[in-house]
Amino acid sequence: GDLVATPIQWAARNGYLYIIQLLIAHNASSTITDSQGYNTLHLDTHSSSIMPLLYLLHQLINVDSRDARGHMSLMWAAYQGDAL
Repeated sequence: GDLVATPIQWAARNGYLYIIQLLIAHNASSTITDSQGYNTLHLDTHSSSIMPLLYLLHQLINVDSRDARGHMSLMWAAYQGDAL
């Protein structure tokens, strides 16, 4: 689509834990960014899905990575008012 996103990014955007697990088991990268600079962790934070977030935090992903505007996932969670 217009966001130039990978399948794992679409799964994260929608909070699909099983799909995220399946794709990572088949070597999908959770660190690639989409056209907005969001990685899988950013996108899952936007979806407010706690289980995929917990799963991703146990993967090799930089929790301090910033999107194209300089925001980290934690900043997005705080902005959205999430109790993640």
